[in-house]
Amino acid sequence: IILFLAGLLVYSWGEPVYVVLLLLMILFNYVCAKELRTEKSLMFVVGVNFLVLFVCRFLGPVVEGVSEMLSYEVQFPLGQAPFGMTVFTLLSVGYLIDIYSGRQMAKTSLGEYALYATLFPQLTAGLFGRYPEMQRQIRQRKITAVRFGDGAMFLIRGFAKIMMRWFDEGQNGLDCNPGYFGNS
Repeated sequence: IILFLAGLLVYSWGEPVYVVLLLLMILFNYVCAKELRTEKSLMFVVGVNFLVLFVCRFLGPVVEGVSEMLSYEVQFPLGQAPFGMTVFTLLSVGYLIDIYSGRQMAKTSLGEYALYATLFPQLTAGLFGRYPEMQRQIRQRKITAVRFGDGAMFLIRGFAKIMMRWFDEGQNGLDCNPGYFGNS
């Protein structure tokens, strides 16, 4: 539960309102994964995932660009896309394709799938960590004080590096770029 909540916190960095959308997409993909029987159902579920990605990631800039060209002010109401939305979508689609192709069985535990979908280290590991490889780590992890401390230090160092880069992009650390974290 702690890893899942931490993942949601990371994904909510750009715009916290999108956490509700991420939770809905997790539930949608979890339910649909159990019912993937035809190519049409796969195409529908993948299409919904990419439509959500398009609306979150690309519709805002397109609307703002067109309104700027037409000298007509239109504000996109959804704000910045969540941090890592592209990775979230591609991981989800990869999971669905693995299930449809028979390489993976649909998860019986919503919690396991939700953890996989929001596992923030995937943002830096890329799309190479498929669910079958992550499943063992999700199910058979041992939590000790030493491992917890090592993990916490790893996250703190990584966060510090990101913050230093973020402040370095500003003018003497005073003019920060808050949008730096909002794009995936």
